[in-house]
Amino acid sequence: MTDRTLNGHITEAVMLKAKIKMLQDQLDAHTNKIKDAMTERDITDYEHGDTKISYRAVTSKRFDTTAFKKENPEIASGYIRESTTMRFTIA
Repeated sequence: MTDRTLNGHITEAVMLKAKIKMLQDQLDAHTNKIKDAMTERDITDYEHGDTKISYRAVTSKRFDTTAFKKENPEIASGYIRESTTMRFTIA
């Protein structure tokens, strides 16, 4: 691949990333308005055509690894697994 082609891909990727951010911001604004309306109406489920919307509290239980490591460092160290991945960023 030539530098010109690579630079073209980079330029296109940067433009697409900006469009995605703009669309995500618009989606977030609409989502927040929907959440506000559902909260005002005190409803947790709503249907609009084939679209079903749910906005409700969900409780989950998760293992607190930070507290466990702090209170049991010797045990925790025996279960730490190292992994390597490739990270790609465009900034």
